[in-house]
Amino acid sequence: MKIYLKKRVEELLNQGTKAFTFADLQRSYWKGRSFIPISDFLSQFVEGPLGQVLNTTKQTDVVKLFSEQTLLDLSHLVNQEERADFIDLLLSYAYEVFFKRKRIALANSLKVLIIIEEVHVLFQQQENIITSFFREVRKWGGGLVITDQNPSAIPRFIRGNTFYTMVLHLGSKEDIEIMSRAMMLNGDERHYLTMLHAGEGIGIMKMQSRFTKPFLVKIAPIE
Repeated sequence: MKIYLKKRVEELLNQGTKAFTFADLQRSYWKGRSFIPISDFLSQFVEGPLGQVLNTTKQTDVVKLFSEQTLLDLSHLVNQEERADFIDLLLSYAYEVFFKRKRIALANSLKVLIIIEEVHVLFQQQENIITSFFREVRKWGGGLVITDQNPSAIPRFIRGNTFYTMVLHLGSKEDIEIMSRAMMLNGDERHYLTMLHAGEGIGIMKMQSRFTKPFLVKIAPIE
């Protein structure tokens, strides 16, 4: 909760605000969302699905969480904004406590890999913790894998900062247009994105700041 409120305070300070009330703090968070009373704003942290996640009686140390294979199922958080808030909080905590304070031995090797599904839900705002992760996580020995059914919803600075991109079958015209450019597909080649079968994809890698040519990927079925 402290990290969460600290982030909102920092947002106001970065905007040049010298003094503000709690109501201003609330509005900075709910900008672009439906306005709710302050009591409801606070109650979401102690009641309902998000309250159960944040105020559990059994806690897991963040070092242990990032030191072994961990799967976090957020299906009980039906509200998309609550899912985004939880992921943002988790990454904020990992950034401040785990990575920033160098609680893992740094080396030129991968130490922690974080996989995020439907990553576009994190980008309700232009800048957030995921931005810092994409820019800094590699030097901490960490990596990020993101997936999304609608790649056009992922901000351009995220798509442009990936080392490896793989596209499966696409049906949306907007997704095809955006990803065909990202995959360096020209002219009739962009239609390849609509011809992929189950277990097939098109990949492209960035080597020494330059992209390779796109190539066909075949994924073995899991039995």
